[in-house]
Amino acid sequence: MSAETTYDKVPYPINSFAQTHPNSLETIGRLFGMDPKPSTESRVLEIGCASGGNILPMAEQLPESSFVGIDLSETQIENAKKLRDTAGITNVELKQINILDFGEEEGVFDYIIVHGIYSWVPDPVKEKILSICKANLAENGIAYVSYNTFPGWRLKGMLRDMMLFHTSQFEKPGEKVTQAKALTKFLAEAVEGEDTAYSKFLSKELEEINKYRDNYIFHDALEEVNDPCYFHEFATKAMRGGLQYLGEAGIGTMLTQLMKKEIAETLSRITGNIIAREQYMDFVRNRQFRQTLLCHKEITLNRNINIDTLRNFKIRSLLKPVSKMPLLDDGIEEEFKHRSGNSIKPTNPLAKAFLNEISMADPAYLPFEDVLERAKRAAGDKLNAENTQKSESGLLLLVFRLYCGNLVHFVNNATSCITIPSEKPEIPRFARIQAANGLPITNRFHQTVQFDILGIKLAQFLDGTKDREAIVKALVHEAQTDRLNISQDGKKITDTDTLEKILKFRVEQLLHSFAANALLIS
Repeated sequence: MSAETTYDKVPYPINSFAQTHPNSLETIGRLFGMDPKPSTESRVLEIGCASGGNILPMAEQLPESSFVGIDLSETQIENAKKLRDTAGITNVELKQINILDFGEEEGVFDYIIVHGIYSWVPDPVKEKILSICKANLAENGIAYVSYNTFPGWRLKGMLRDMMLFHTSQFEKPGEKVTQAKALTKFLAEAVEGEDTAYSKFLSKELEEINKYRDNYIFHDALEEVNDPCYFHEFATKAMRGGLQYLGEAGIGTMLTQLMKKEIAETLSRITGNIIAREQYMDFVRNRQFRQTLLCHKEITLNRNINIDTLRNFKIRSLLKPVSKMPLLDDGIEEEFKHRSGNSIKPTNPLAKAFLNEISMADPAYLPFEDVLERAKRAAGDKLNAENTQKSESGLLLLVFRLYCGNLVHFVNNATSCITIPSEKPEIPRFARIQAANGLPITNRFHQTVQFDILGIKLAQFLDGTKDREAIVKALVHEAQTDRLNISQDGKKITDTDTLEKILKFRVEQLLHSFAANALLIS
C-alpha cells in the first residue's frame, strides 16, 4: 500500500513534540552563535503535519507567527482543518500535498520541522526534504529533521523484518498490529531466562511495544519503508545540498563531557571533526534515533559555547528542593531532585539560592538575571563578597550542565502561564478541544500532559467564564446524567450533596495540578 493509503486508513497519533517547538530551536541556534528569527514572529513549516497535533498548539501559543502544515494524507489534513476551525486558530494554512510537489514559490520559512518522516520515505523524497530545507529556509533559519540511525537500529530492524514476514499473511492494519505484538511476545517468551543480548533485547522490545498505541506501531514498525542510516551519511547528504550540521534538539547528547572521562579523552584524540566525533559517539551509545538541526552552510557557528550568553535567556527549573527550607550556608549540601529520581547536591550558597528561586516559580519562566539578583539577596552574607564572581561563573557552568541534562530549560521567548488558579480558571481553547475529543492534552510548553477521567472532563469546562461553584455544579450534572462516574467504596454516587462535597475537593486539587503542569492561562 502507498503511504497515502495507509495514513488515510490509519491516521498517525495526534501528538505534540516539545523538542520541535520554535522556542527550543531558536534557543539552540542562539547558543551556537546564530541570530534566528524570534519564534514569536516567525514563519514555520511542518512537513508531515498529520492531523495537526504538533502544529496547531504551536500556532495557538504563537499568534503573531504564521504556520504552514503539509501532509500527503487527505484524511489527516481534513481532520487537522476541523480541529483548527473549531479552535478558531487563524494563523495556520494546511495543505494536502505531495512533498515532491512543494516548490520555492511557497516562500521562505524561519523554522522547518520534519519529524518522523525522513526514514519512512523513499530516497527521492528524502532528497526533496533536504532540498526544501535549503531552498525554503530563511537566511538564519533552522531546520529540524528526525530519523532512525545505525548502529542502534540494527537489532530493531531485524525484529521489524520478522514482523513484516509474519504479518504479510494478514491484510487489515489492526490484524497486522495484533500479530506484530503477538510475534514479539512469542519471541521474548521463547528465550526468557537466557542470559544473552538477544533475550534482553526482546524483553525490552516487548516492554516498549506494549506502551505504544496501535496506530504508532503500524506506522513506525510496519510501513513499507523504514530506512535508517548512519549519522555521517545523513550529514554528508545535507552538506552536499548546501546545509550544515548545527546540532541536536537534545544538546546534551553532543557533549563528551557528560561521558566517562577516559571515553571523552579518547574521542577528543581520535578526531576534532564534529561530524566524525558525533558518529563515534553514536557507536559508543548504540544510538538509534536522532533529532538533527540544520542551517545554511554559509552561517558561521560558534562551537565553543559561551555560557555567559545564558544570562540573556529565561529559565525554568524541573528540580525541586528536598528540604522545605534549604539551608544556604556555604559547605552544606542541599538536594534538588527531578521527578525521574535524578538529583544534584550543591553546597555553594549562590547555587542553592538560585535553584530554590526558580523552583518556587515553576512552571513559569523567569529572566536569568532577575533570578540571579534574587538569589544574591537570598544568600546575603552567606555569599562571600570576594568570591561572588567565582560563584557566578560556577553557577553558569552548573545551570548549563543542568540544561544539557534536561533538568532546567532555557528559552528566549517564554510562553505565558499562571501558577495559581484564578477565580475563573481557564486553559487554552485547543486544550479544551483536545480533552473533549479524547486527544492527548498539550500544555503551554508544548508537552503532552495526562489526567484521569475527572481531569479530562474538568478541562472541558475551564473556559474562563465559570467560577468554582459553577464548575462543580456542571460536573455534578455530568455525574447525574451518566457522563461521569463518581464512585466511593465501589459504589456510584448520585446524591447531589455528596457529589458536591467530593467534587469541590477534587476540583481544587486538579486545578493546582493544571497550574503545575503549565496549563492555566490568565
